[in-house]
Amino acid sequence: MNAFQWLVFGGVVSLLVVGFTHSYFGEKLLLAPMFKRRGNGVLESDLARFVLRGAWHLTTVMWLLMAVILLFVGFGDADLAMVVLSVIGIGFAISGVLDAVWSKGKHIGWPMLLAVGLFCLGAVWIA
Repeated sequence: MNAFQWLVFGGVVSLLVVGFTHSYFGEKLLLAPMFKRRGNGVLESDLARFVLRGAWHLTTVMWLLMAVILLFVGFGDADLAMVVLSVIGIGFAISGVLDAVWSKGKHIGWPMLLAVGLFCLGAVWIA
């Protein structure tokens, strides 16, 4: 590996570490204790708890997607625009579908998450 690839690899490893740390310790030290406490009207709502937990972990998913993009920047010879569109498209489409299913369609964000994914995948399809 050359110096450029080592630096990109360092960015990938850092994203993986920060993603794992963010999800694991955020769930254990922030979200779970916060959801156990009652008396806050917002946290009484199942949907609000779902959205908070989902948004927290979606941040980690997006960091993992960035790590995949960085791998292609540093090590791939594929068309980078297609890689970026594919990774974003797949990530957002899956996020939108999971949001719709897990919230039973109640969360307002799932259509836009899905739309971002489908527009990006559509661009890959017609390119």
